[in-house]
Amino acid sequence: MKGIILGSFLVSFLQINGQIKYQKGYITDFNSVKTEVLIKNLDWFNSPTTFTYKKNENSTEQQGSSSLTKEFEIYDSGRYVAYNGWVDLSSDDISSLSEKSEPVYQNASAFLKQLVEGNINLFQYKANNTVKYFFSTSEKNTISPLIYKRYHPDGDESKIAVNNSYINQLSEIFSDNQNVYKLLKKTEYKEDDLVKVFSLYNGESNQDLTAKDNNKTVKFNLHIRPGVNFYSTNVFTNLGEQSLPQKTNYRIGVEAEILLPINKNKWSILFEPSYSIYSNSQIIESTSNSFYTLRLENLSFIDVKIGVRHHMYLNENSKFFVNASLNALRLKTSSAKSLDVDFKDEYRDIVLAELLFESPKPLSNFSLGAGYTYNNKYSVEIQYNNPGQLFPSGVNHSFKVGYTSLIIGYNLF
Repeated sequence: MKGIILGSFLVSFLQINGQIKYQKGYITDFNSVKTEVLIKNLDWFNSPTTFTYKKNENSTEQQGSSSLTKEFEIYDSGRYVAYNGWVDLSSDDISSLSEKSEPVYQNASAFLKQLVEGNINLFQYKANNTVKYFFSTSEKNTISPLIYKRYHPDGDESKIAVNNSYINQLSEIFSDNQNVYKLLKKTEYKEDDLVKVFSLYNGESNQDLTAKDNNKTVKFNLHIRPGVNFYSTNVFTNLGEQSLPQKTNYRIGVEAEILLPINKNKWSILFEPSYSIYSNSQIIESTSNSFYTLRLENLSFIDVKIGVRHHMYLNENSKFFVNASLNALRLKTSSAKSLDVDFKDEYRDIVLAELLFESPKPLSNFSLGAGYTYNNKYSVEIQYNNPGQLFPSGVNHSFKVGYTSLIIGYNLF
């Protein structure tokens, strides 16, 4: 039943999520005709070669490509410009570096993400672990690559040299601005450095850039997360396979969430220790053949989970999320030392087996969750925790506990 509820929740979640991916934006064709549309925002990691859009909510989907679309923009998300030309796809992996300093160009068609707009524009290309940067000027609308390449000089794999031609290129295009020109020797071939010099040249002040940098800083949330666990168990001994009663009991957790400065803080890293109780009283359960019983004292434990979360925004106040975690550590906090297998009749009371509890292996359990957050303050999540050894005691017997959690969250700050 719990699996059906979780499945229904995830299906509904994905259906809603599918409906909210279209965001307002525009497309411009090569005749410079601009059209307001709704664009499917896929949070591209690599440079997209195509994109999907609709003219309005009720119209059919259409496909945009770099051969038909000059540029497109998703408002408050990003602008992409069509590029059909040469890209240096030389490997930057140390084990696969070329012995030549010259770029190895290949023809490519893609949409470059515009990082800086102004008299001199900066663009970024990503594909197959390759990150390259391009520029164009208002005088010359042609998009040109900034040249950077690491290589093994003379094929000597013990040495690494760098073709830093991009510095000479930047020195030439920024030669009329001494403030920017002085920074070039310290400008590395990476996004933050390049965005800084291009932005300064285009008239942004240090104060503007500091504000941008602050938007890129890592943010932190601390949630208190009480909830309810719905348990199921599986016990295997040399006498067969049985289970203890299904239980419902409370849990309490504190979740530290580190929001990463990428994709508008849509990705985050999670760290959550939580305290859970399976039973706060002794359990005595007869087996199906009534030949023996399972006996367990009260049982509680602490899980320490690490994971990742992805947020999907409905509006400024509402967002859905999905997350996945691994259980880094599980600690028993109750008095129970073993799960006992008893035989008892009117004459005898014999312990047939004593399953001693020991610490389980780290990272042996995982959880999957989906939920909703309102106003970055209140949240609700349904979470599936796969059955795993609670406290394994040997190769001939096991005690597995799986549970589904309903969790209410409150963000302290």
